[in-house]
This record gives sequence, C-alpha cells and structure tokens, in this order.
Amino acid sequence: MNAQAHPQTGEGPERAYLKDATPRPHSQDARLQWLSILDILSKLAIGIGTLILSGTIGYATLSFNRGAAQRQIQQQQESLTFQRQNAAAQILVAELTTIVQGPGQQRAILLKTLESLDPLLVKQIAESLLDVADTPPARQEAEQIILSSVETARALSLQQHLSNAQKYRDFGLLAAAIREYLAAFKSLPQETQVQLAVREANAREAYERGAFSTSVRLFAQLFQTITQDND
Repeated sequence: MNAQAHPQTGEGPERAYLKDATPRPHSQDARLQWLSILDILSKLAIGIGTLILSGTIGYATLSFNRGAAQRQIQQQQESLTFQRQNAAAQILVAELTTIVQGPGQQRAILLKTLESLDPLLVKQIAESLLDVADTPPARQEAEQIILSSVETARALSLQQHLSNAQKYRDFGLLAAAIREYLAAFKSLPQETQVQLAVREANAREAYERGAFSTSVRLFAQLFQTITQDND
C-alpha cells in the first residue's frame, strides 16, 4: 500500500509526523513564561509567610513582655504591702503593753508609727480600745485614732494606685494604667469625687470605647489638677 503525502507539506507520512511532533517555539516560550510566573509567586508566598510568621512571633514576644511587666509590678506591690504589714506586726508584738497601758503620749507616737505602716491594723486596735474605754477622753482618743487611720489608709491607697498607673504607662500598658486611675479616683475624698465627677466620666467613657491614650491623658490631667490644688 502506497503512503500518501502530507496534505499541507507534501512530504512523506514519516517525515510529516516527526515534524508535527516537534514542539513549536511559541509553546516553549509560554511554558517558560508560566515557570517564571510560578517562581515569582512562590517567592512572594514565601516572603509573605515569613512576614506573617515574624509578625506573629513579634506580637507574642510583645504580649509576653507586657504580661511579665504587669506581673512584676503586681509582685512589687504585694512585696511592699507584706513588708509594711510585717514591720507593723513586729512593732505591735514588741510594744503591745505600752500601746494598751502605757502613757498617752508614748502610745500616740507608737500608734502613729504603726499607722504609717498598716493603718487598717491601727484601726482595729483603736476599735478594741474604744470597746474597753471607760471615760469620755479615752473614747474620744480612740475615735480620733480610727478617723486618722481611715484617712491614712485612703491616702496610701491613692498614692499606690497613682504610682502603679505611672509604672504601667512606662511599660505601655495603658488599659492597666487606666484601671489604676479608676481605683485611685475611688480613693479620693467624697467631696473631691463630686467636684471632679464630670471629668472622671469623660475619661471613663474614652476608656470604655477603647480610646486608651485619650483616657490616660484625661486621667493624668485630672490628678495633676488635684496635686496642684494641694500644693
């Protein structure tokens, strides 16, 4: 059987077949172009993945550092409180007889010392003295000690909350700083709270809507005003 020539080229069937099977130049160019595109996309994907991973690690590190800073501040506060209470307890044990039965002036000095360390302990002592007081002067003295210890406790609480707020601000922990400001505001005298109620509400509103920087600024200005008024 005679082989017929290729209808378009006029060549024999074997030669025409081999020619058709040879890749055309434009097919090779397209393939190279796709390979180039895939290479670019793969490099881009790796770059994005690396960026995301770096961001995740960085955020985790930042969160850990902030958490560590917050725990450190809390531990410092707990340590300071323990030291104060321990020192007050040692004085109480050593001077208990003087506090209960000693001369009035000497007892007043001891109670003032205790009050600067642990005012709530002094309040409990004064309440016990009030229960056994058998004369008006003794009762009046105990009542004055109670009032003084309550005021000292309030002032120490205010001072500590403001100190914590500043420490949190230094570490960029604005939400924690605001919570300390809120607690500090509650430690103010009732009359002062009433006078500053509107400003406190504005600072609190900024905190509740997530504007931490604004809230911190407003609270700082509020307590700065109190400090200036007391100077």
